[in-house]
Amino acid sequence: MREQILEMRPIQCLTLDRMAVTANFIVDWRLTDIEKAYYKVQNLKDAMMNLLILDIRTEIAKLELEEMFNGRDRLNQALVERLDISTEPWGVKITRVEMMDFTIGNKLIHEGLKTPAKSLNTVGIR
Repeated sequence: MREQILEMRPIQCLTLDRMAVTANFIVDWRLTDIEKAYYKVQNLKDAMMNLLILDIRTEIAKLELEEMFNGRDRLNQALVERLDISTEPWGVKITRVEMMDFTIGNKLIHEGLKTPAKSLNTVGIR
């Protein structure tokens, strides 16, 4: 029942103002109910990782880029609250989520952003 660290690979996200960022997070968690962790979810770490990625992208999408610089503590706390509720049925307690760092820009995501602009140009909107 000791606290464990889940190191995640960098996650590519879009902010509210459509800026591409790649963020690095570390998550501290512990089991609260071994039976739930074994029987309620097939692969606990994979399920947690998928949930983390989804929730991190969702929370970052609510922020503008400037808020990423100034609101790290709020982002981390919102993620802890959201993830703790989601993982409770699996017998997991999320104790801390920390955004270690983030970088701005990603060519792959920027390429994807060009598509809507092209489609707007085809209907005469510039």
